[in-house]
Amino acid sequence: MFFNIHTTCNNSQEAEKIGQALVRQKLVACVNIIPKVKSIYWWDKKIVNDQESFLMAKTKKEKINQVIKLITKLHSYKLPGISVFKIDKLNPGISTWINQSLNKK
Repeated sequence: MFFNIHTTCNNSQEAEKIGQALVRQKLVACVNIIPKVKSIYWWDKKIVNDQESFLMAKTKKEKINQVIKLITKLHSYKLPGISVFKIDKLNPGISTWINQSLNKK
């Protein structure tokens, strides 16, 4: 079973740092970063308009908690928004690639 994990980061450098750590530690097979996204949200009883970076990572079910823990540890936000989405279907080649990427010694 495979999952996408999403979070926003303060900037692309932070997203890159988190992404590199996740891949290096074999917690995710792949990280995609969109360097500039517009975010509008409530924080401290105010509406905030921010520019952030979006990070999406592909992983397996058994690695989700470790991924969340590492993102939280490396993230600059006091409360990073981390969302986990089950992938209902993947083409067989990608499924094999994710498994091989996360099982390498």
